[in-house]
Amino acid sequence: ICGLTQSQDDRTQIKIARQTPNEAQKSRVLGYLPQDSNPAPWLTAHQNLTMVLRLACAPGNHAVIADSLIAALGLSDLAERFPNTFSGGQRRKLAMAMAVVAKPSFILLDEPFSSVDAFTKLELYNFLFTLWDARISLSNQALEASACGMIIVTHDIQEASLLGDRLIVLQEKPVKSSIEIENNPRTQRQNQDPTAWWFTDKHKEISKQVNAALKKE
Repeated sequence: ICGLTQSQDDRTQIKIARQTPNEAQKSRVLGYLPQDSNPAPWLTAHQNLTMVLRLACAPGNHAVIADSLIAALGLSDLAERFPNTFSGGQRRKLAMAMAVVAKPSFILLDEPFSSVDAFTKLELYNFLFTLWDARISLSNQALEASACGMIIVTHDIQEASLLGDRLIVLQEKPVKSSIEIENNPRTQRQNQDPTAWWFTDKHKEISKQVNAALKKE
């Protein structure tokens, strides 16, 4: 999907906004957050974000956009520090900011929360919900018109249940089949304490379906 490999079968070619994955990344339609992504260690947090904006030829005042997104993620005190002085959770926040700062229409996230603590996870969950709803205001350069779609790869059922509008469980290696699970509307999941969602009947139903599918492998 992100264009790192090419399909051997023309029938499985994927297009995003009528563009190939490589074209979509170049045109800022597609953002990508790899599992092991790390900001450039020789640049400060602020410089990492302005670098992304510059390479993407993004419009607007790059310094203002970077400052506003850093503030939205609670990293203002670290703006002029280098990533090697950050905690793992702080580096992950910065990496996520780099994936979204150029305002892509679609973002691919590969296990984005696997290396962070529970409290940082909850912060990042809420950050994703604000992105979906386009409620983040970056000064006058806002992301308000930039609600984006996402594919999140995860092995965490609780995470998938909370964040996913639709869950796809891939079965077998190599993948030969999958099952799809429709979730409750996002408003029912984001307008409460995330931990409360995990005690709902819908979450229990999703967990049961996922576990049943995995046992068939």
